[in-house]
Amino acid sequence: MKNEKAVRYETDWKQHYGRFILGYALIPFLGLGFWILSRWKRELQGSATKIYNDRIEHPSGTIYISTLESVRLEATEKQRKRNLSDVIISSDSKSIRIIGIKKQEADQLEDALLIAIQAEKDRKQMSKRVKNSHSDKLKIGALEHMNSLVGLWQQGLISEEDFEKEQNKFKK
Repeated sequence: MKNEKAVRYETDWKQHYGRFILGYALIPFLGLGFWILSRWKRELQGSATKIYNDRIEHPSGTIYISTLESVRLEATEKQRKRNLSDVIISSDSKSIRIIGIKKQEADQLEDALLIAIQAEKDRKQMSKRVKNSHSDKLKIGALEHMNSLVGLWQQGLISEEDFEKEQNKFKK
């Protein structure tokens, strides 16, 4: 997991525009503004969401891609003016809200997660089909045995009748 690459989404500073103006206004007063700005900057950096291939890590918790159920975008009037949006990601057990990211990034994230949700649904459906097929009736090692039987039959070392008898044993 050390070499994993993640896409990082941080709350855009425009989301807290008023805070930063207040911080800059307080700079002349004994460095209070610098302290406030650095504190808010750390707070914003600590609220970053990291998205990996298999999971989404948010300060409020982790959601695995395999458990995703829905993704939607929401934006307040202020956010729309600043071209920002919130992304709400829901799984079967929890929900994460990524606050105030750029609208374009939010749209891309929503599209990617919707594709991941559909891919996971397709994978689960395919898994059910495979479980319901006849291939699950084969015992462990049966495939290797069948391959060796086919080889013996193709070389002419066993008759077709013997091959069919052995083949029928594994189909039952």
